[in-house]
Amino acid sequence: MVIQVRVIGPAKREILVDVCDNQEQMKKVTVLELRKKIIDRLGISQDSDLRLVFTTETLEDCRLLVSCGIQHMSTVHTLLRQPGGQQQLRVILPTSSEKVLDLCDNQEQMKKMTVMQVKKKITEQLIGKFTF
Repeated sequence: MVIQVRVIGPAKREILVDVCDNQEQMKKVTVLELRKKIIDRLGISQDSDLRLVFTTETLEDCRLLVSCGIQHMSTVHTLLRQPGGQQQLRVILPTSSEKVLDLCDNQEQMKKMTVMQVKKKITEQLIGKFTF
């Protein structure tokens, strides 16, 4: 049985990625191998800073998928970071929906942001939608 993972890509594009042929092979597949397959399927540059997120955890390339809890038909989200682009934050709302918020213009600004500033940005961009 082919082991597949459901991937939510940029712009909420959903694809299925064939990871391997069986459970035994699945025990040896790394996050890096999955990331390369996703990049190929999405048709984006191999140099892209594509990050994979499963549940609430950003996955490290060296880890095995099984050690992250990923199994057949698990859903993995992608974050594509553009060099020099706006720094964004993905927020899971109380309704289980997601919202991507623009935090600042570059990585230098991001490094200087405080938790209070991040909270303020979240409140500003979600005002009137939820009560914190």
